[in-house]
Amino acid sequence: MHAISPDFDFAETLETLSLIATRNPNFTLLHLITVGEAMVGLSELLLNLNDQSLRAGYLDFVVAAFMAEQLKLANGETAPRSQGVLPLLKTTRDDHAIKSAYSLTELYRRYKKPIFLSAARKFFDTFG
Repeated sequence: MHAISPDFDFAETLETLSLIATRNPNFTLLHLITVGEAMVGLSELLLNLNDQSLRAGYLDFVVAAFMAEQLKLANGETAPRSQGVLPLLKTTRDDHAIKSAYSLTELYRRYKKPIFLSAARKFFDTFG
């Protein structure tokens, strides 16, 4: 049996969650991604922060979400490319569409992975 360690790679985890969101956008994934993006941002700003308890709590959130939502990992799946959603945001007042677009655009800016823009567009199409 393998122990789950809070020393996981945030970028890889958020990329996987975003890929799943392109085929199953829901509130649980939206909040997993936005909370994860906020934690990455805080960790970058608070350099002396011992984030092990935050990471362990986030990992518990991810595992609980996978179980509750019966999420499945994407096996070799790729998402369609998207140009993003920022121009579309002026057409909505939905806080979930705005929050997810902000977080996923920040993740794209940070990691340069197009999957984040694809997930942002899928969330916008679902909630915007």
